[in-house]
Amino acid sequence: MYDLKLPATTAFNKQIPMEKLFLFAVTGQAQQEIYKQQIDHVTWCNKLSPETIDIKCGNSFSELEVFEIGLKEHSLDKRILRQIDKGIPYYIFHVVCYDEMY
Repeated sequence: MYDLKLPATTAFNKQIPMEKLFLFAVTGQAQQEIYKQQIDHVTWCNKLSPETIDIKCGNSFSELEVFEIGLKEHSLDKRILRQIDKGIPYYIFHVVCYDEMY
């Protein structure tokens, strides 16, 4: 994972199973096939929220998640990122990586 130099209190580091993303976010058959073809793993790396760092949230913003998207190939169909964004009710900062390039 690329070091974003975030506080240790924000570390989450949990793999998100493909099945969970298929259930809640990437629901279409065509998108699921693209996902299987292009994505190796999705890791929920960090959670920035009032509980993990000393911030106050406004009405439209409660937390920010940092996801690492590990690719099987050099490119990614951006529709997959949009599907993940729609299916997860928080703002997400996607760190996309392939062969140690981010």
